[in-house]
Amino acid sequence: MNALRLLNRGPSASATTDAVTGLFNRAAFTSYSRREWHNHRLARRPISLLLCGVDFSKQYNDRYGDLAGDNCLRQIATPGPTWA
Repeated sequence: MNALRLLNRGPSASATTDAVTGLFNRAAFTSYSRREWHNHRLARRPISLLLCGVDFSKQYNDRYGDLAGDNCLRQIATPGPTWA
């Protein structure tokens, strides 16, 4: 039974993550945000969303190459220290 679960995880993970960076993709974001929005509505709790854009990513890729660009995206997506 565990082997079947592991096999079924593969397609699900590939449907929600970018193959190159390993980061969650838009489909994962949409699914997660809908679920959280619904949960917060039911609990009548506020919810916040912060979106950040990455400027000049194409120019960065053009200058340093795709591997460097992918590494840069992974670094941007890596959580830093949490504020207390």
